[in-house]
Amino acid sequence: MKFFIGIFSHSSIFKGYPPRQMIYTCATCFPTMKRDLTTLEPLPTAICYGCSMNCHSGHTLLELYTKRRVCCDCGNSKFRHPCQLYPGKKLLNTWNQYNHNYEGRYCACDRPYADSVPLYGYDEIWEEGGVMVQCIVCEDWFHVNVGFVFNYFLGNLFVGCVQ
Repeated sequence: MKFFIGIFSHSSIFKGYPPRQMIYTCATCFPTMKRDLTTLEPLPTAICYGCSMNCHSGHTLLELYTKRRVCCDCGNSKFRHPCQLYPGKKLLNTWNQYNHNYEGRYCACDRPYADSVPLYGYDEIWEEGGVMVQCIVCEDWFHVNVGFVFNYFLGNLFVGCVQ
């Protein structure tokens, strides 16, 4: 248990851009908006495990699983509140790269998670228990029923997105 206690007792900002870490985005601080001409889309944000437990406790979080070389955004200039674990963060993490997963969209079909309610005006609801897999190269999540060619190399999965 010491491993987990250490993780959520501080922000990962001290690690800079770690090779891989658990990342979340907060739907409470940045609600998902419809894609039309009258509304602005939220800024994508990366939140580390420590900040998800301390600064965003009780919020609706989207778990993005692991992402590479992403620095925690909690409390930076994108937010209206400071980080409770490390209030002196940079204004922006300019090296962070965000894909559409940070907006609650996945796969080349650009749809929500397999068993979530419809987002962005989709009328259909994905069947409960839908399976998704994460590509080890692009780190996007893919619905297995979309028809991609899934390849395995040394026990890791990569998708046709990189071919």
